[in-house]
Amino acid sequence: MPELRNVTIKTFDEKRRPIKSHVRLIVGGDFRDSPEPSHWHVVPSSIGYLGLRYQLVIEAHDEGYHPFRLEECTTDKEIILRKISEESIGWAERFVLGDRGRRKCNAIKIGIIDGYPPSSPKGLRHIAIAKWSNAKGPGVVSPDIMAHGVNVVNLVSNFLALGDGSDSDSERPEVVVYPVHCRTINGMQFLPIDVIEAALQAAVADGCDIINLSLGIEDDATDLVHGELVPFSRELLLAKSNNVIIVAATGNEVSEKVHLPANNDFVFGIGMLGLASEVTVGSAAERYMMEAERSIDFNRVADDPRFGRVFVAGAVGKGADFVFPGCGVCLVDNAGRPVEVSGTSFAAPIATAVLARVMSDMQLYVNGSMVRPSADEVWERVRGLTVRLGEEPWFATIRY
Repeated sequence: MPELRNVTIKTFDEKRRPIKSHVRLIVGGDFRDSPEPSHWHVVPSSIGYLGLRYQLVIEAHDEGYHPFRLEECTTDKEIILRKISEESIGWAERFVLGDRGRRKCNAIKIGIIDGYPPSSPKGLRHIAIAKWSNAKGPGVVSPDIMAHGVNVVNLVSNFLALGDGSDSDSERPEVVVYPVHCRTINGMQFLPIDVIEAALQAAVADGCDIINLSLGIEDDATDLVHGELVPFSRELLLAKSNNVIIVAATGNEVSEKVHLPANNDFVFGIGMLGLASEVTVGSAAERYMMEAERSIDFNRVADDPRFGRVFVAGAVGKGADFVFPGCGVCLVDNAGRPVEVSGTSFAAPIATAVLARVMSDMQLYVNGSMVRPSADEVWERVRGLTVRLGEEPWFATIRY
């Protein structure tokens, strides 16, 4: 085994001025975060971890910079961090919102199942938190899972302009978060299937019209859970019988194995796309783009006449229905900071927001009462809004 030694990481802005950053070291399934932001970090060399996945994630998100990733680090390095531009913040909206102007969406109830803080953070006070039975049950409130959920909520809020104060409460869609907590087994944290299933039941019972699930599990249909049905099957049948639309992420691994429940016929399975023009050096989006280019399962790259080169990463294939911006998506978070996120987890809420707008415009008043379109009617309407991007059936998006 090679001797473990340390290397030095220094971070600078584009004018070569020192900038304070945070570093996360990921080795295998474990990670360590730098205790304080600093311009100078001492980290173990990747040579000492042969045979284990090694990655450094360098972030200065408080200052509005793109994150930087290193798959190995064997020598001292100086890292230049790039500022997130205003143009980058708007590319995902321009890609899917077409020429319809602002993102109005009235009288739709959206449920989001994810990690979330006990009370809504500053800037997200307009988001409700469901008081459901599992919200305060046994489990760990993981900071990473909470941050994941906050970014998902930020995307829905941004795409539907919920926090701009332009509409009365009665005119805004209602967004409710169903918090889920982790359990710890052998020192590892995970989200239990039964908790996600219970959250789905609660969201359906609460009358949600659309439920966003940026969570999922790898599908192995030959394995029954506890000798019962395949995970989520009862909950998805319940959602269908109550005319509820489910939107779920397909998974981030470059493969044909779409996660549960995204691969279910009742679910909008959402993969992620990126624009080559928006990829920054060292970003997660750059790694996804390279994986898409090297992939041999499908042709994952195409040219769009408006936006240039488009690529698709993550899990696609049977069960994936559409792809939405998810690689290198930049947004202004609830604290007013520009941040960059990548993953199918963040493509799904963009799809949720677009589908909410479609459903909102399809509503009718009959004898003074609001009549919602059925899930089948929404699917039919979506077919007319589909924009083909590539040759594969799933290589399409909804532009509205």
